[in-house]
Amino acid sequence: RVGTVDKAQGAEAPVVLVSYTSSSAADIPRNFEFLYDKNRLNVAVSRAQALAVVVASPALLSVECKTIEQVKLANMLCRFAECAEEVKLPDN
Repeated sequence: RVGTVDKAQGAEAPVVLVSYTSSSAADIPRNFEFLYDKNRLNVAVSRAQALAVVVASPALLSVECKTIEQVKLANMLCRFAECAEEVKLPDN
């Protein structure tokens, strides 16, 4: 099944793939609160019964914050990334 985080609420699957990206780094500030919403991330990864794979742009971890609230949201994602097991893809 493919769907949005909003539609996945209440559903579960053995493995969940989450695309946590933006079209470009320039789009991040415009969609900051949406991209860094802790509830959205929680719903996305908690739908997995066994494994959640989050594919994320590294740019999301080095964004320029404009407010204290944005700093808090970005820190939450950084803490999540620190706790996760990182798998790097080989360069082509």
